[in-house]
Amino acid sequence: AYKNETFKSIFENDNYKTTNGKYDISGPLKYIHNDEFKMDYVKGAKTGYTKAAGLCLASISNYKNHNYLLVTIGNDSQDKKEYFYDSKKIYEYYFNNYDYRKILKKKDIILNLKTQYDEKVEITSDETVIRYLDKKLDLDDLRYEFDGKKIFVSQN
Repeated sequence: AYKNETFKSIFENDNYKTTNGKYDISGPLKYIHNDEFKMDYVKGAKTGYTKAAGLCLASISNYKNHNYLLVTIGNDSQDKKEYFYDSKKIYEYYFNNYDYRKILKKKDIILNLKTQYDEKVEITSDETVIRYLDKKLDLDDLRYEFDGKKIFVSQN
C-alpha cells in the first residue's frame, strides 16, 4: 500500500481533500502530532476497524534515520484515542530500550580454527554486521558459531 502514491499521500498528511473536492478528511496524524501525543517521529498513519481486529492503527515512523512500521490492533475501548496511547508507549519503549548496534566489523576475526596439520585458520567477517538489539545487552555475551558454511550469532 505504501508504494501506491494516492495511499501514501493520504497516509502522510494531517488532512486530505478528495480530488472532486467533496470531502475534506482529517487523518490520524492531526491527533498524533498534537500537544497531547507529540509523536513527531510518526510520518504516516491510518486508522481502521474490523470485527475480528477491533479498532486498529497502522503507522510508520522515522527515528534516528531508521523506518519502523507499527500496527496496533484489538482496541475495543470506547475511547478511540487508546490506540494513539498504545502506539506512543510501544514506540517510546523500543526507542528507549533498543537500537541498531554494530556487532561485527568487516574483517573482524570470529574464530580461530586449528587444522589437522597444526595450522591456524582465521575465520573473519566478510561484512559489517548491524542488528537491532537491547541497549543493555553486553556485546561480549554474544557467541559466534561456524558450521563450515555460515556464521551464526547467538546470545550466551
